Amino acid sequence: MKKENILLNIVDCYKAFSYFNPTLNYWIIIQTLILILSRSTVALFSLALSYFINKVSNITILETITISIVSFYCFNRIMEWVTSAIHGRFHTQFVLPKALNFIDQIIYLMLRNHQLLKLEKNPVELASLLNKKTEARGFLGFLFHHISTPILELIVCAILLFSIGFGWVGLLLIPVAFIYLILSMYFMPKIKKKLMEVLDISARTSSVFSSSLEKSSLASTFGTTEILVSHLKEVTKEESTEFKRSALLNDFMATLMNLPLAIFACLFFYFGSIQVESGITTYGGFAALISIVMNSFSQFKNLTFAFDGLNSSLASLKLHLEIFRKTKDIKEENVERLNNDNFDCLTLKNLSASISNKKLFNINLNIEKNEKLFIVGNSGTGKTSLLRALLGYISYSGDILINNQPIKLNQFPFAWMPQEYQAIEGTIRFNLYLGNHNATDEQMISALKSVNLYNKVISIGGLDANLTYQGNNLSGGENQRLSLARCLLSENPIMLLDEPSSALDMNLEKEIFEYLMDSKKSAFIIVHRLKAIPKKAKVLFLEDGKYEIDYLENLISNNPRFNKLYFSNEKSLQG
Repeated sequence: MKKENILLNIVDCYKAFSYFNPTLNYWIIIQTLILILSRSTVALFSLALSYFINKVSNITILETITISIVSFYCFNRIMEWVTSAIHGRFHTQFVLPKALNFIDQIIYLMLRNHQLLKLEKNPVELASLLNKKTEARGFLGFLFHHISTPILELIVCAILLFSIGFGWVGLLLIPVAFIYLILSMYFMPKIKKKLMEVLDISARTSSVFSSSLEKSSLASTFGTTEILVSHLKEVTKEESTEFKRSALLNDFMATLMNLPLAIFACLFFYFGSIQVESGITTYGGFAALISIVMNSFSQFKNLTFAFDGLNSSLASLKLHLEIFRKTKDIKEENVERLNNDNFDCLTLKNLSASISNKKLFNINLNIEKNEKLFIVGNSGTGKTSLLRALLGYISYSGDILINNQPIKLNQFPFAWMPQEYQAIEGTIRFNLYLGNHNATDEQMISALKSVNLYNKVISIGGLDANLTYQGNNLSGGENQRLSLARCLLSENPIMLLDEPSSALDMNLEKEIFEYLMDSKKSAFIIVHRLKAIPKKAKVLFLEDGKYEIDYLENLISNNPRFNKLYFSNEKSLQG
């Protein structure tokens, strides 16, 4: 996230939080008041200490400093305990749930508008990027606990300093705070980067050590263990050197960060003692000054930590803000949902897509109701990209028409089966409901029987049997058949099947393809084993940016390149 956009992103992020949590502003105000009131008791303590010391006669500056520091430390510890008890309870019960709700609502928005968002990310990456509840809690915590409250406390400290005759110290707080933040924002990313480099080197060193120890018997056989030892010494030398550099940089940064505070401390001790000796201020006033300034120092460090954490939280929530901006103003368009009754044809006009500036295809075709098209081609020819273009998951040029009208993805024309297993932890029934939430038990059973999975489902407990994470209690082939049953159960008229039978044996694959040919749905079917394609099927052959559509038998007879691919595929399967 660019530095110049940090403030704008903070505002946008908070707006998104409050959009889903209208009462968040009130809770934040109450929380901030609790923190300020509890921590501002330092001011009352300072005034009480000032009164006490002024009543004591024959006290020296050294005694004043000692009493101030010890009493401030003890009192501050007590107040930290009280504050954490009160604030912690309030924060966890009323504020943090708003952060969790924000993440939930963004995920719901993404699910409801997935087709319109066109997020070009694979499912695993998308799940990882969106499941950021810890970061959302961190955003609110950093913003209102570690930034706004300390800033308000510093303002209170400055006002108190003016009231006890040390206005010049209050004025100094502003440039010191500014310098401190600039230094931290400049050096903190460099320190983090260096530490990550050291961690990478350590991981690499560990890997080298493990592999070297595993292969030590090999070096021993050749009598070359000294070479192995020399290699390990060289690797550890690099790790040691980088560690020393990172430690030196870290120490330098800590020293530099504390330099403004040290200079500030020296200045206020020096000029404060002069004012006391000159009778301009009292020993009690000087004691109050020490307490207030010590409190200010602790807030400087809170701010540094908070800005770094806030940056990290904002970076983690970048995708959430993107989804929020794109979807919050979307108005549901009343369109008729497609089914097999109102679907007539799908037409592609000059549909093309590219990857890394390589043009994959430029296709014109027409698929009628109930028509099937098997897609064939070598790896990298764009088979999966064609299906993803239809779904709107990748950028494309050209036109996609449904019933001779531009496609509207919220008509839900497609039933998709990607290569990855699509079982979700839950019951068999729940997984089938994802295809058609109105499906009856009889329809589910029929779909399971059509893919030869019904007996397996019965053996594990029927439709209400629970699947473990990603369907791990089903085999790869059984997972595929469950996904295929979901597509068959769906009322969406066009199936997009990406290698739906790659984990099945040839006989079952042929049986399922024959069933698909007779089904009352249109389908694009990517196939891995060409021999399983039904003889009367129509085939789309992709090769080097070109394509040809014809019946299987015609392609075998008339296209030498397809013929070669078909029979080489057959030989590789036999081998």
